[in-house]
Amino acid sequence: MFEAVTSLWVRGKVASPTVESFESFHSRVRYGLETITSREGSGRRVALFTSGGPTSVAVQLAVRAPEAMAMELNWRVRNSSLTEIVFSPGRFTLDVFNSLAHLDDAEMWTYR
Repeated sequence: MFEAVTSLWVRGKVASPTVESFESFHSRVRYGLETITSREGSGRRVALFTSGGPTSVAVQLAVRAPEAMAMELNWRVRNSSLTEIVFSPGRFTLDVFNSLAHLDDAEMWTYR
């Protein structure tokens, strides 16, 4: 059910004063990423801790996929996975997606 409703949300079919639109959500995440990556300083490392939604928007932007692909990527994001983005002025690229190298026991690998 969650995937079906999310699909409607992405397509703009969910309208409610209490639910942020996908367009607004995507813009907010993009703005946050642009704010972080546009700061001065070469060789900076930035750690962000977030949920699958912002992670999938970051990956979608990095691979230059259509906006709707962000939520398709979201279904693949594992709990506690690591995603790495390399950035510099004019560059925002995916380096690692959905890594669980820090979890030796595959029984700890879960989704949602």
